[in-house]
Amino acid sequence: MGKRLKMNFPRTTHSPSLILFCFVGLVLLTLTGCRTSFKTPLLSKNVALPQKVWLLGGDNLSPEQQEAFQKSSHLLIMIPGISSGDLEESCRFLGQVRAQGGQDLAVFYNWGGLDFTRSIASTTSTANAASGLIGLCRQFLGEASGNRTVDILAHSAGTIIVNKAAVQIRESYSPVRFRQVLFLGTPHDPEVNLDALKSVSDSVLNIFSDYDKINRNVSSNSGVLADLEGGAYRNLRMDTSLGGRRIRHYAFLKNNPENWVQYGGYLQTGQWPRPAAPPIEPVDSVELLHGVAIWIKSGSAGDNNLNDLHQLIKQSLAHPNPEVEYYSVILTGLLKASTFTPQLKSILDKQETPTYLRAEIYQALGNFEDGKQIHFLQRARKQDKECSEEIRDVLREFKLKRIRPVRERRVE
Repeated sequence: MGKRLKMNFPRTTHSPSLILFCFVGLVLLTLTGCRTSFKTPLLSKNVALPQKVWLLGGDNLSPEQQEAFQKSSHLLIMIPGISSGDLEESCRFLGQVRAQGGQDLAVFYNWGGLDFTRSIASTTSTANAASGLIGLCRQFLGEASGNRTVDILAHSAGTIIVNKAAVQIRESYSPVRFRQVLFLGTPHDPEVNLDALKSVSDSVLNIFSDYDKINRNVSSNSGVLADLEGGAYRNLRMDTSLGGRRIRHYAFLKNNPENWVQYGGYLQTGQWPRPAAPPIEPVDSVELLHGVAIWIKSGSAGDNNLNDLHQLIKQSLAHPNPEVEYYSVILTGLLKASTFTPQLKSILDKQETPTYLRAEIYQALGNFEDGKQIHFLQRARKQDKECSEEIRDVLREFKLKRIRPVRERRVE
């Protein structure tokens, strides 16, 4: 038999249970965000940021940032949940919403500092984040708060932070105020008290979806907040996108023109986009095309409008701006205009076609309810990994509607 190894561990005056207790306590303190201060901004040297978008974890600004604050009138702050996906992609999304909404600056409020410390939205960590949010707003508003505005875009657990900030503002008699507040995918209980939030905000809009499982898992509700009874403070159900894509929890932050237009439009005016009947001028206005899509989806389009709409699709499908193409694809899918299938697939063949446009084309092909597209979509799901979830949903709809695949005949 081999010689048994003798292990010599260092002696300690503390029991193993005490050491384990201290270690677990240290981990819990880190996870729950129990820190003495919340003033350290996240260093963004490795994150490529769009113009006029900052990545901050607190309210201590550099002299250059303080100067930029003084020169600005309108600020947009995005408060994410415990996870917002790819940080650079989230900041690009915020930059597009800011450009649409017309704010001078936008801040991605990375309230947990590092992703690890934002892994649990505890009572302490969200309260600390709320205090940091107030400090950031106070620095921007300064003494000239009447001439400056702060708009809020909050997703998931970020909505809890905003409401806690509103309570702190009211209880401390702080002069901080919000202009438009947009909630996306809130996990709030339906009976949560929002009196403080309404008292410090000009308007609040809560967007919810029946396909968002987060609010059901957390608070067993559909996403409706009872305190937002109407008028400037209201709920809006949005189960699917204009083109028919299901709105799940992560889909609220999809980086596509539809979200830029509707979020940016609301944060600028306090109004959700409205229907627009064709003909429209100019035909390359994404805001007007968005309105046409709403108008069609509401069932207002009749046979007498088809010629105008098909002409609009022809013009916009050939447009060099992919955002305009995006809306032409939505119109194509809503009208089930399968005659445009070759043009849609030719856009897919272009290497420079952005992900959001490809995803919308797959949805439009699904809207045609044509079994000839099933094999094409199955191949696309294997090859186009960035759109695999959207294609999966389209194929599921085919199965639910019992549409069978049909092989296209090859022309000899």
